[in-house]
Amino acid sequence: MFSFLTKGLEYNKLAKNLGAIKENLDNIQVAAYASYDNSYLGPQLVQVTYMFKTEILEKMDKYNWPSNSPIFIGNLHKKTLGEMVTNTITEIYSLAQELRFEQYIKEVLTEGETYFILKQK
Repeated sequence: MFSFLTKGLEYNKLAKNLGAIKENLDNIQVAAYASYDNSYLGPQLVQVTYMFKTEILEKMDKYNWPSNSPIFIGNLHKKTLGEMVTNTITEIYSLAQELRFEQYIKEVLTEGETYFILKQK
């Protein structure tokens, strides 16, 4: 029973974190189009990607949540966890390419050097 409740509470936190990540990505995207100086946006994207890796992907593995699990985020229509993860990864890589931060993003998502630097903080 306790494990079931814990898993449910963690799934609720996952939905809230995914909503916050999507909001941060939207803000980065708006700033990227509105500003000539995007130098501060790459590090922000790396931080958001690290949050996505640790709070979403790693918890999906830890709790063994199937990708076809329904999830509600803000006012978005019901989607599956897999759809939201795929959409988020696509958005992260698109912004990374635009900001020329692909290598850092890849290192975070694949637990490379940048991931471990951030993990130590």
